[in-house]
Amino acid sequence: MPVLPSPLALRKLRKGEYCELYFFTNKGLVDAQAYLPSVDDEALAITQDGQGLHSFVPVAAARAKQSVIEDKDLTWPQIDEAMHRILQAMKENGWDQKRLESHLGFWMALGEHEWRHNAEETSRKALIIYQAMARRRWHDTLGTAHLFNLKYINEELLSKVRRELTHKAHNWAIKQANEVSPQNYRALSPRLSSFYSQKPSLIHHTLHHFTCPGFTPQCPWDRTHYTATLHVAPASITWHSIWLLRPLSLHFT
Repeated sequence: MPVLPSPLALRKLRKGEYCELYFFTNKGLVDAQAYLPSVDDEALAITQDGQGLHSFVPVAAARAKQSVIEDKDLTWPQIDEAMHRILQAMKENGWDQKRLESHLGFWMALGEHEWRHNAEETSRKALIIYQAMARRRWHDTLGTAHLFNLKYINEELLSKVRRELTHKAHNWAIKQANEVSPQNYRALSPRLSSFYSQKPSLIHHTLHHFTCPGFTPQCPWDRTHYTATLHVAPASITWHSIWLLRPLSLHFT
């Protein structure tokens, strides 16, 4: 017996509306299977959207919404799980062939994009956020002059998403570095404490250096006296700068 997605997801597809991929992931299908309908499901519950507006929706829809993972927060394995299932559900619920082909081309183009298996997490995450934005925008432009073919990747928008992610990660790393006091630095390790007493301004300078754009893992001070080794790859520094705050993240000799 096939495992069916949530009735809420099927109603959305039947109406041609935007439907979250979550409903077609392994987790979404398990949640749907575990759900037991009740006579109260058609009763109305009040909900609040992201803009603070209230509306009445069926209790079943409100329950399902609480467990939904938004498309932008999915992982690539979850997207791969859901992609073929939602396409099959679209077909079974009367979606036009051209729209089916557009969605198929969309997910294939994302899967074949050079960032899909990029070592830099920011690039992979940018693709995930882009797929959420693009599919939502496609639904919003249905029936308007702004409708576009989903299968063509908007590289300009994709690059903008990655820049914003990189900027946020950089700001987060700087904020974390600035929140750590000199006393906390001295507590990291005896070796670092001893070094810190000799160079009291060096730690803040080093953290700033490591979290700046264009970072290269080079020692910013006199190499004849000190060396530094960072335990993360340069390509992922924006996501892992917090490692600088861990014991022995920096080794001084």
